Amino acid sequence: MSGYQPVHLTDWQPLSQHTGALIRLLNIVEKENRFRFVVAIFSDTAYRNQMIARLEKLVSENQCLDIEAEHDFFEVLNQLYHLPSNTALVHLLGASAWLQDSSRATDLLHGLNYQREQVAANCPFVIVLWLYDSQVRDLAQNAPDMWAWRAAVLDFSLPLEPEAILSQREIVKEKIVSIQADSHERQRRLADIEAYLSKQPKRYASDAALLREMSRIYMVFGDITQAEKSARIAYDISHEYDDKQGCAMAVGFLADVFMIRGDLDEALRMRTEEELPIYERLGDARSLVVTKGKIADILQLRSDLDEALRIRTEEELPVYEQLGDVRSLAVTKGKIADILQLRGELDEALRILTEDQLPVYERLSDVREVAVTQGKIADILQLRGELDEALRIRTEEELPVYERLGEVNSIAVTKGQIADILQLRGNLDEALRMRREEELPVYERLGEVRSIAITKSKIADILQLRGNLDEALRMRREEELPVYERLGDVRLIAVAKGKIADILQLRGDLDEALRIRLEDQLPVYEQLGEVRSIAIARSKIADILQLRGDLEEALRMRTEEELPIFERLGEARSIAVTKGKIANIMQRRGDLNEALRIRLEDQLPVYERLGDMHEIAVTLHSLFDLYWEAQEFQNAYEVISKAFTIVMQLGIADGISMVGLKLGQAMIMVNQLEEAKHVLMQSRDAAAKLGQADRVRAIDTLLDEQNKVASDT
Repeated sequence: MSGYQPVHLTDWQPLSQHTGALIRLLNIVEKENRFRFVVAIFSDTAYRNQMIARLEKLVSENQCLDIEAEHDFFEVLNQLYHLPSNTALVHLLGASAWLQDSSRATDLLHGLNYQREQVAANCPFVIVLWLYDSQVRDLAQNAPDMWAWRAAVLDFSLPLEPEAILSQREIVKEKIVSIQADSHERQRRLADIEAYLSKQPKRYASDAALLREMSRIYMVFGDITQAEKSARIAYDISHEYDDKQGCAMAVGFLADVFMIRGDLDEALRMRTEEELPIYERLGDARSLVVTKGKIADILQLRSDLDEALRIRTEEELPVYEQLGDVRSLAVTKGKIADILQLRGELDEALRILTEDQLPVYERLSDVREVAVTQGKIADILQLRGELDEALRIRTEEELPVYERLGEVNSIAVTKGQIADILQLRGNLDEALRMRREEELPVYERLGEVRSIAITKSKIADILQLRGNLDEALRMRREEELPVYERLGDVRLIAVAKGKIADILQLRGDLDEALRIRLEDQLPVYEQLGEVRSIAIARSKIADILQLRGDLEEALRMRTEEELPIFERLGEARSIAVTKGKIANIMQRRGDLNEALRIRLEDQLPVYERLGDMHEIAVTLHSLFDLYWEAQEFQNAYEVISKAFTIVMQLGIADGISMVGLKLGQAMIMVNQLEEAKHVLMQSRDAAAKLGQADRVRAIDTLLDEQNKVASDT
């Protein structure tokens, strides 16, 4: 039956390619308080019903009028004319059945055409006529007057893809849990599936899809053991029925499980040895290239960026070009941009996002993917220190789309990214409020244990910045680390222990911090084969050695163990950062000339080429220290002035606080006393905002000294 059957979906989301059409329909309903005629194309009744249910949540005063059983067009008009006066949107269903009946087709088409003005006068709301694609031509040709009044023709049709739409079985047709569903809905969905499966006298081939869904939900809940169990049962069922594609999909879920556990080697083996060969045998070009993309994801996590990039450019892109799949082409180019971003090639990554990816989604009217891409653009701008523009994109272009689509998860993620920017700008109170009040409660409601732990980690970051080391350490040990241990995620365990080491280092417990780095963190990254993380961990070890005065060993680690990895990875930014740390050691050893050469020749030009304003400011600040130590006060003043201009433009509170203090000192040395007072007050305001009591006292002392000098003269 084509009639509307109510569906009980709390947070179902449409496919991404339909979000543009959905928002256009919402705009018509909300902006046009009068008769508007919209044609909506559908191919799947269950999906159409889901879309209508979704619209019921977004638009008040919805009506569904099913005319399939009617045979009198004037009775249809009578029902339309007697709808409640506050009706905003009417879904006219069953017209497809009329058009399949030659006698009723003429009545419907002629009625719509000749009664156009009467309908418009008596129906001050939006009427959506749902038709199959093949019937739209009949409407245009045989009801040309009504067709001329159409406000839009919206395409909600979809191909029959087993994993993308509902199957015809009741257990799947009634409920589908989206990524936005809360934990209660997911628990209810699990219970529904388990109850259904327990009643079956035997396992059917289609049960594998339900078990894969269970595996996905268990992953969200952090119950990796059950996720693995469900995926393995799904594999067994597909294998029993000789469903090769089902086997491959189940293997893909198992690979996801191993990725979550941090066992990238096993995940890679399963993708390459078990999943990929099935699609090769089936000749399934699309699934084959999608799996290669997931292999590239793993290689990217292992910092094998060259091979990941090769797969993206040589094995993924050509297939999508051959298939004419512009969406997948855009997605793959976005992932290429991700790799370039990791390698520090920010300009090229930004070009791909703005020129190769964003225009495609705009042309497809895929508003969600437009928002996602704009978010990635904001990521790069943030890395380049362009915080104002990054914040504008987050608040004005990205967040409103997710709010309009009702995507609670994406809203929470974006608010977390806004909090990141506020944190960089020194607005710690607002960043902390957003984490606690707008981000964390969403993940708790959704039951996303991993996201809960990560958000608590970011709250601990803010507490650490505010000097509340005891509470930050407690959160790391009691609220963050146990979650990762329960998930069996060895990588996140290592990351959390590294952050504990950061706090211990700040508290002066260098021995325990060093032990954690050497025994709990570095071996994990070595086991996982994450060469980039290995280099970063070794850099942190060298930091501790440097603090303990072991400059020779720290220098050896920088030059022999850290730098070669970043050079092999081709990460220009990381190479420059490491050379800066080598310059620090040279300065500590009294070799000011070599330290100065590194800053001027090996660091500054790299950041200028990358357009990384933040790191340019950091390097200029380091040059100030060198010039100041050499008592070259004019040079010191010139470089710190440039650094201060940058941090003021970027709005980085910590930079304004630190650089402003040093600029004030330099201005005093070059006899710019009044200007020095103004800069020092700006520095003091930023330090006070961040709760940097020691720095506030230092600035106050300097200002008092200048006031005393001024009064004496």
